[in-house]
Amino acid sequence: MAPTKGDLNFKYFHLVIALRRVRNSFNGIFINSRWCDDKDEVKDKVKDFFKNRFEGVIGPQVRLDNVFFNSISDLDN
Repeated sequence: MAPTKGDLNFKYFHLVIALRRVRNSFNGIFINSRWCDDKDEVKDKVKDFFKNRFEGVIGPQVRLDNVFFNSISDLDN
């Protein structure tokens, strides 16, 4: 029996997913100029990187106290 169009689409999309999975994965990272491919250590370092990056505010914040923006009137609103 010949494959139907649905079967061909199924194979195509599974191939696309498999290729994306390969392209989006990585086997290791450089940690302090040393290549590391231990999954637990890589996972911990990546988690720590993003935790430090987004956890708190580092440095001065931009203040817009004396900056005025154009706005529409209440009537136009």
